[in-house]
Amino acid sequence: MNTTNINLGNIDPEQLFPFVEDASNLLILCAPEEFSASVICNAIEDCDAHVINLNVAADRTPEGDMAVYVRLNRRVAESAIRSLERFGLYAIALDADTETDYDMATARERANELLRYLEI
Repeated sequence: MNTTNINLGNIDPEQLFPFVEDASNLLILCAPEEFSASVICNAIEDCDAHVINLNVAADRTPEGDMAVYVRLNRRVAESAIRSLERFGLYAIALDADTETDYDMATARERANELLRYLEI
């Protein structure tokens, strides 16, 4: 899908989602006949995140896709985007952190601490 052709008219994500520190906003594009809020929520919950807000925009992309704005309870949305893609949905992070280095470093550090604990 070509993201340069996305034109959603008057939609301002800041009006839909007031600022929350530990949350991320996604734009999901899908064909109208493929839209299912339960599929979107299941895909996001598969990566241990939760949907805080889900809004469907009335405007369509030039290709006819509908735009769904979703707010997650996670600041890093990369795993949610991958999960949505596994379900056949195209997602764009609007303001989420996409860096997972911090998460991987923290997970590695905790795993090493656990291994040290188990050796005692």
